[in-house]
Amino acid sequence: MKRMMILGLLSIPSIAYADPQLGDRTSCELYAQSALEQYLQIRKIPGCYKGDNGRWHTNYDRHYSWCMSVLPPVLEREKDIRASSIARCMAENDDHVNQD
Repeated sequence: MKRMMILGLLSIPSIAYADPQLGDRTSCELYAQSALEQYLQIRKIPGCYKGDNGRWHTNYDRHYSWCMSVLPPVLEREKDIRASSIARCMAENDDHVNQD
């Protein structure tokens, strides 16, 4: 009986499973585009760009793929980190400019 059940399961055609809680196409397209724009923005702020890494790079597909693989709270946290990094850099840059 057990063997028949296993064989029966093996005969079920495999289908692609998409977790409905992971990123969706539209959100991830917007995220990837925003990540590229933020990358260009941080590169323009003197002293803020520290080199390409997992967060800051110009690979749209990599941003998109990452987004599609994470839960919404993780995506929101990443968006917040990016925004706060840029804001902090801008504020620090303004402080240095105002000290001159």
